[in-house]
Amino acid sequence: MPRHYVPTETRRQQIAEAALAVLAEEGVGRLTARTIAKRIGVTDGTLFRHFEDKQEIVLAAMGLLEAALLADLEVQGAPIERLEQMFRRRASFVGTHSSVGHLIFSEQLVHLAGEPGRDKVVGWRRATTGFMFTALQEAQAGGSIKAGLKIPILAQVIQGVLLTFALQANLGVAESEEQLSSRIDASWATLQTLIFS
Repeated sequence: MPRHYVPTETRRQQIAEAALAVLAEEGVGRLTARTIAKRIGVTDGTLFRHFEDKQEIVLAAMGLLEAALLADLEVQGAPIERLEQMFRRRASFVGTHSSVGHLIFSEQLVHLAGEPGRDKVVGWRRATTGFMFTALQEAQAGGSIKAGLKIPILAQVIQGVLLTFALQANLGVAESEEQLSSRIDASWATLQTLIFS
């Protein structure tokens, strides 16, 4: 069977996507060169013609995850509208990507990717927290937040609700798109009642 050439950047993208899919669907324990290679129909050795080692593959997969997470923050509108859009996107993302949602809130990726992985995780966590703080502060300045509520605690509450979506997906609780959407609606409505005046 003749081989066909795949450009290096294309192959690197395929490998990173396969690694992220393994992490999302099977978890950290199943992330091996063999499982990644099998997903794209290549040999284990092919992976290491494009990446130096497994850590570099994990970092590439984390780059894809980071892009998805930061895209959640690219929203426009009034502060509460921005928070709602981010919340809905992030809840949907972590609620449908079983293990990945859990990984976002854990240190497991850091163990796989070392210090460079820690830097990525810290970066996306800071970006998310900064986004929430800014939107909440703007909402508070505009009189849209109930009196006496503290911005850091409100950010923790929102993060906590998002974590429940990640944990439920990680536990394998099957939900249809409709059920997940309904749960997102109900969660946001509850946050609105608790936080906004």
